[in-house]
Amino acid sequence: MKEPVYASRWPQLAKWWDAATITNPTEVAAVAKRLVAAKDRYQSVEAKTRVPWYMIAAIHEREASQSWNKQLAQGDPLNQVSTNVPRGMGPFSTWEEGAIAALKHDGLTSVSDWCIEKVLHWQEKYNGWGYFFRGIPSPYVWGATSNQRPGKYVSDGVWSSTTMDRQIGCAAMLKGMMAIDPSIKLVRESAEPEAPELARAAPGAAAPGAAAPGEGARAEKGTGSGLLRRAQQHIGEEYVNIQVPKDNPNWKGPWDCAEFISWLVYQEAGVLYGCVDDNAKPSEADAYTGGWQQDVERLGIRVSIEKAAATVGGIVLRYPPPGGMGHIALCDGKGGTVEAKGRKYGVVADTVQNRGWHTGVLIPGIKYDSVGDVVAISPPAELYARNTPNMDKAIIIRIQQALASKGFSPGDIDGEYGPDTEAAVVAFQLSEGLVADGATGRDTAEALGIALTGAKPVESTKPVEPVQTDAKPIESVKPVEPGVKPTLPGLIPGLIPGIIPKILPSLLPGVAAMNPLIGLAAAVLPDILKAVVGDKAGTVAGAVTQAVTQITQTQNPEEARNKLNADPAAVAALQLKLAEIAAAQEEKREQAQLALLKEQNEQEGKRQQAQMALLKEQHEDEAKKREAQLEQIRAEIEDTKGARSTFAALALANSPMAWGAPVVSVLVTLGFFGILLILVLRGMAQGEQVAQIINITVGALAAAFATVVSFWLGSSQGSRQKDAATTAAMESQVKQTDALQNTMLQAQAKQAEVLQSTVKTAMAATPASGAKKPSNFRRCMDIVLAYEGDYSEDPGDPAGATQFGIKIAALRDWRHDDGLTAEDVKKLGRDEACEIYRTRYWNVLRCDDLPLGVDLVAFDFGVNAGTGRSAKMLQQVVGAADDSSIGDATIAATKAMAPRDVIKEMSNRRLDYYRDLPNANLLRNRTAAVEKTAMEMIDSGGAGNVRG
Repeated sequence: MKEPVYASRWPQLAKWWDAATITNPTEVAAVAKRLVAAKDRYQSVEAKTRVPWYMIAAIHEREASQSWNKQLAQGDPLNQVSTNVPRGMGPFSTWEEGAIAALKHDGLTSVSDWCIEKVLHWQEKYNGWGYFFRGIPSPYVWGATSNQRPGKYVSDGVWSSTTMDRQIGCAAMLKGMMAIDPSIKLVRESAEPEAPELARAAPGAAAPGAAAPGEGARAEKGTGSGLLRRAQQHIGEEYVNIQVPKDNPNWKGPWDCAEFISWLVYQEAGVLYGCVDDNAKPSEADAYTGGWQQDVERLGIRVSIEKAAATVGGIVLRYPPPGGMGHIALCDGKGGTVEAKGRKYGVVADTVQNRGWHTGVLIPGIKYDSVGDVVAISPPAELYARNTPNMDKAIIIRIQQALASKGFSPGDIDGEYGPDTEAAVVAFQLSEGLVADGATGRDTAEALGIALTGAKPVESTKPVEPVQTDAKPIESVKPVEPGVKPTLPGLIPGLIPGIIPKILPSLLPGVAAMNPLIGLAAAVLPDILKAVVGDKAGTVAGAVTQAVTQITQTQNPEEARNKLNADPAAVAALQLKLAEIAAAQEEKREQAQLALLKEQNEQEGKRQQAQMALLKEQHEDEAKKREAQLEQIRAEIEDTKGARSTFAALALANSPMAWGAPVVSVLVTLGFFGILLILVLRGMAQGEQVAQIINITVGALAAAFATVVSFWLGSSQGSRQKDAATTAAMESQVKQTDALQNTMLQAQAKQAEVLQSTVKTAMAATPASGAKKPSNFRRCMDIVLAYEGDYSEDPGDPAGATQFGIKIAALRDWRHDDGLTAEDVKKLGRDEACEIYRTRYWNVLRCDDLPLGVDLVAFDFGVNAGTGRSAKMLQQVVGAADDSSIGDATIAATKAMAPRDVIKEMSNRRLDYYRDLPNANLLRNRTAAVEKTAMEMIDSGGAGNVRG
């Protein structure tokens, strides 16, 4: 069964939301209060995922009862790899880290235009579509509301049509939180209206002509036509990244894109919109495309890009990337725009066409009374940006090479449009006065002198000169802090002439995408960036910003730069302060790592002590059993000795009974030999019955004769010595067994001691820099996928359809959808396949922590034969406890061995494992090729690695 399509489902969700009432308000209010109290933590995740904090809070309550020690994905322990769906996630060091991974895993981070209907849709999707397919509102969303109906999965796959889910649903929690926190203002979905003023508006921000809930109708204070007239009057004015006083009607520039549109709105309607703080003084309010994104989500009115383009005074918005800049433009209703486009262009008339936009925007309180024909918008024919699908790797390499040739390092020339490449593009765009959004489109490609199509780069019709060392400092990415309108030098060598002769090229492009004060600090002490990036809590960034502010006595980046240019003593003081911050952070990191390894070391020691205690107990039990067996043998020997002693005593006493044994012995001996002689001389008598009688008689006499011999010979001194020797041998065997057991125990203890020493050695050998090897995932993934192949559907294969080695059953489990078909498998994209491999194989085997080359061998064998078998084989090779789960002790033991030895031994064991398999030849070739590639990785020292 196919999952529901949002476009056809949201009207029903809207009706349910409007009709829903809370059925147990007391309990809902208590839960809502608890969730709102943790708003700051949820907002920290929202800042990194763009998923509304209140949506995250409701999911947290449903999945983990708001436990901060459990994963948001499924409620499994935070510090363990998850075993419930989705499996293979974690462990995570913080709840926030796990929450971000969960939201990304389920695709919520791909949504940017959140409205209440979309929130409800995705919350149900997060839990699964089981209730939808049964035709009832999901209690995951509608529990504790008037929309809830009987019916519940009481366990995995077990349905009860009469059971009511007693948990509070996400919708009820959301209504409860809204009652407590008035800042939660939800945008509503809307069909395309006949007039723009009917587009959706948030509660509290009604569309023109309609009254907002709880208040009278809002008076319209301006028009879309008025916005356009004002904008056209400023065409030709300068672009500079600067804060504009919104209440100054005579401002004639310079502008930046967000300041320009926010100024127009304030002048036309008298309201602040798109600012970091819309409640600030108009003369001080700081406009930012990120602020526009927040306001359109909180206040409305969001419309399609086509509708905005066809509306006079409509607005089109491109969201900013993390740490960077977006873009915004005013529409003329005919597909054209008026915008502050960049330093190279200033305020210009341009077009909506062939450019990247995220949404259209209308302003509450503005009357849009001129609507043109619907404009068909053509997206960019070629646009290269981070997280954009289906990009040509060769074109990305072309972009990276062009950036590097112009002095903007994109990191590795690897064909991956990652953070380093994006930062380099931003830096280049700033230097050229382009829109600094980190995306390479038509204008950026032209400035780089390349084409985004075709096999060969083409020269720009207008060559761009390389950046000179004495070039004018260029503007920065706009920060989100109110009141700070910086420029960011530092993208050119010789930032502070005479003090810093050269800035590392690989460092500079990234400076443009962060707080400008941190960029200045990085120019003074490049190593400070390692501390800033490695600090998830953000305390180092704050300390660095404070240090720059204190030493330069200003929060303005331009003034701080001038201060450092003019005062070498200030630079020296700042270097010293930054070095202290970096050292303190490094010490903190090392202490935390040491504490963690110490704890893990102690746990491993306790486990091994328990194992040795168990072995000792087993050894003692075995010793008791052997002692009992020895006692029984001794008793039997003593019985024999007792019989002989009794006979000897009777003989010495001349007792007539002493003749009993000799007489019986003589008769038995004579009978045995007599009958034997008769048989030899006269032959066997005829007749079957006679023969049987003779056989029985001879057998009985033979047994009696053997007893006589044993009795009389056993009475000799030699026989007694033999008995004593037998007893001594038994006792010696017991002692040898005891010694062997003790030796085994000592060996176990020695192995444990060696393992503990290995862990301690690894702890002591941790580099002071704390540098972690870049993830080798992408490179290993390319190698593995070369063997796993593309789509296949063999009717004789019970596993069914397979794409990139992912079978249909695995994909159903990954997506939590048993209704997937072979066609869905065929459509599986490489990015999703890579994420499956990363989550369920790479992370499970902790390949990021394994040495270079070893990570490839362990990963490839895990994909081919299972992660448990691969982990166990690695543990056996390095001498760790082979529990099929890679932990810190295994990592430490692996790092204590030479990577080449580990690779070679694992490859040999793989060959042994494959020997009897039907496709052994293919697997042997794969093993040899992977071994060779792993060795080459070591030889190259990781050159060409891609951060995964």
